[in-house]
Amino acid sequence: MHQNKMYKKLVFYLEACESGSMFEKLLPPGISIYATTAANPDESSYACYYDKKRETYLGDVYSVNWMEDTDANDINQESLDQQFAVVKSKTNTSHVMKYGDTSLGSDKVGEFQGSLAGVRAVQSETSPNSDAVSQRDVKLTVLQKRLASAKTEQDRVILSFLIRELETKNAKIAQVFDDIVRKSLTDPRLARYLRMIRFRLNNFDCHHSVVDEINERCFNLGQTEEALRHVYKVVNLCESRVPTDRIVAAVREVCGDNFRL
Repeated sequence: MHQNKMYKKLVFYLEACESGSMFEKLLPPGISIYATTAANPDESSYACYYDKKRETYLGDVYSVNWMEDTDANDINQESLDQQFAVVKSKTNTSHVMKYGDTSLGSDKVGEFQGSLAGVRAVQSETSPNSDAVSQRDVKLTVLQKRLASAKTEQDRVILSFLIRELETKNAKIAQVFDDIVRKSLTDPRLARYLRMIRFRLNNFDCHHSVVDEINERCFNLGQTEEALRHVYKVVNLCESRVPTDRIVAAVREVCGDNFRL
């Protein structure tokens, strides 16, 4: 987009788990991008505002905070850095981060969100932090809330089954990644260590090869949200200079022909 001159200045508000990983050490200088993210490269972002009628979470703490700040202030006067400071202060569930061309921070929010004065929104009296839950746990938490409010025994039986089924599936996914780590290494102490820490990804070739193998042999990472909680273990293997072919072989062994999630 920058090479094709499709923008002059570009601002990102990115809501996602580990969203900092999309920008950290990846934005080249001089492309006039200012990005803020809901979380750093190592943590979940958080959902909020559970709606009992719709049985789902209506917002995310970071996104709610920046949108409510936009509604509450004159964005023709408020700078990007001023809004970032407010959102970072209010979002105590994760680490709101800033990346890219920080010189854009003095630009006004209205230059990017629109400068027309609108109707000032009424601010919620409830803090988005009050019922925040990790995005990784939303599916399970929603089922648990539905179970707690179930009116019939039949509903309670069904929801209890769905909760057990999801917990079993999540445990199996975690075991797959732990087994891949264990079978890629000869030292069990190193295997335990690599399950506990988080390295930054630099060896993209290794990572892509292993992820492609997991997608083909185990499960589609794009369709298996719980698996994303554990992908850092692949990063750790690649960054520990474990040969790529050894990790790929471990994936093939763990997710053999009879593997079923």
